[in-house]
Amino acid sequence: MPRILIDITQALGNLRSRLVPAKHAENAAETRSAARPANSVDVSSVVATPVDTVHQTGTRRSATPGQGRVSDPSSPVDPSARFAPIFERAHRIHQLFSLAQDAATSNAALLDRIHAMTSAASGGGFAAVTHSLVGTTGRLDIHANETVSAIGRALEEIRSLETTIRDLEAAFGTLEERVSSIEDTATKIADVAEMSHLLSLNARIEANRAGQQAAGFKVVAQEVGELARRTQSLSDEIDNEVSQIGESLGSFQGLFETNRTSLNHAGEAVATLEETAQGISSDTEVLVGVTRDVETLAHSQVAIQDGFDWLRRHGEWVEQSAAALVEGLSSECDAVDHAIRRSGGGQIATDVRRFRDDMVRALRDDLPDLGERAVANAVSSEHPPAVLLQALAEASMDVFLGQTRRDEPLETYYRNGRILQHAVTAIEPLVPESFYAHAPVVVLGNAHEDYHDLGRRLVATSMRAAGFRVIDLGLSVSNETFVETAIREKADVIGVSSLLLHTAKAIPDLKQALVEMGRRDIGVIAGGAPFIVDPDMRKRYGADGVGRSPYEAIRLVRHLVSRSGRIATLASGRRAA
Repeated sequence: MPRILIDITQALGNLRSRLVPAKHAENAAETRSAARPANSVDVSSVVATPVDTVHQTGTRRSATPGQGRVSDPSSPVDPSARFAPIFERAHRIHQLFSLAQDAATSNAALLDRIHAMTSAASGGGFAAVTHSLVGTTGRLDIHANETVSAIGRALEEIRSLETTIRDLEAAFGTLEERVSSIEDTATKIADVAEMSHLLSLNARIEANRAGQQAAGFKVVAQEVGELARRTQSLSDEIDNEVSQIGESLGSFQGLFETNRTSLNHAGEAVATLEETAQGISSDTEVLVGVTRDVETLAHSQVAIQDGFDWLRRHGEWVEQSAAALVEGLSSECDAVDHAIRRSGGGQIATDVRRFRDDMVRALRDDLPDLGERAVANAVSSEHPPAVLLQALAEASMDVFLGQTRRDEPLETYYRNGRILQHAVTAIEPLVPESFYAHAPVVVLGNAHEDYHDLGRRLVATSMRAAGFRVIDLGLSVSNETFVETAIREKADVIGVSSLLLHTAKAIPDLKQALVEMGRRDIGVIAGGAPFIVDPDMRKRYGADGVGRSPYEAIRLVRHLVSRSGRIATLASGRRAA
């Protein structure tokens, strides 16, 4: 029994006024038809889904757990049959709340994704930054090319200067040769002066011997001697000048050698710089290409924006669908309110509310004794078992939802499993077969050669508490057994538990076997460590979904049943019944 029914005797009028504003009441029908995608399930088909109870069949189940579902047509009609319309309405509201809860959760996740994508797309002005980057890299490419060109010209000038220096060195070499030739000439002049001087001395000696008769010859000898002295003096001056020129040429030669060495070093440095500049130029070309790619990505923002528009439209549809659910809930509240006033069933609502609250506390705080007392009191009250099972389903789902959001450890689910197992064992045998006639049917089992059953048993108990009809095949189930059982029991979903990777590899073959039998409509869900460690394994193995907790497994089954259109089928079938 949903929370809204439990509190119906206290604040139904206020709750209805909060759920359905006037604006929603006026627009909900138009919104539902305009906003729903073509492949969606009409919520109205759920609103009209009644539940078969013990009072409709006119039979009463044994209150002793474990006796099975035994009908006794001869038994008188239960006096509480007047509450049957209330329980039908309660079940409808429970379905609506489940869908509304799923829609709200999905919409919240959708909005979170939209916000994240919007933040990522708009962060830092991606398009503007990309445009600036393209411009900067373009200018950098121009500068790099200009630098390479300038370095090339500088290298050519250095090489030209090197040629000029070599020419100067050659010219100075020729000049040095000329200086050497002058030195040789000066030496010859000095030799002539020396010979003239000796000749003058000999002439003087001979003139002295000849006496007065050779006076003129003596004068000539003196002049020749003077000429020899002057020639010698000029030769000495030439030698001195040539020597100084030679020293200067030697100094110039050293400077040219130093300049040539420096020029060689400068040439090597410029050559290295040219190579580096070439590398920079190449890298700049690559960078220009990358920035163009980035610019292309920036243009893809248009496609991203289209995705945002799609998400927005989908979010609006979810919001409008939720409004339609609220409208349906309001209608059901009116019907329940009217039924309660007619039947005077306030006490049963109070008892069921107490049972639900006690089970929430027992599961949330791990109080098995409280759970046992709550179940015992509920069963002894002889209230319709279907209503008790619905209340148990709500309690477990509320607790599981909180635990899933808090990402609590598996031990928490196992402790809850013990409490749920006791409750289901006590209540389930009392529920009439008609209650399960159109309930989702799930075939559970461990994959072939997998012998770890704790998780599977917990999920099976939770699904039974949620009102599903569960066929538990146990450990190491072959694909053939899964398929045969699912077809025979008209199952909606096959659930495979696998703790080890090598046992999970049987799932693709299971999907293929269903295809070969023409039963693509039967969903396959998986659970176990391999699928938690590697989320992409679900797609690779072809599973329709992965349940990491009992809450997720139950939601997943409901989603698959809803997607296949079975909700509408269940509704029509129950109306026909």
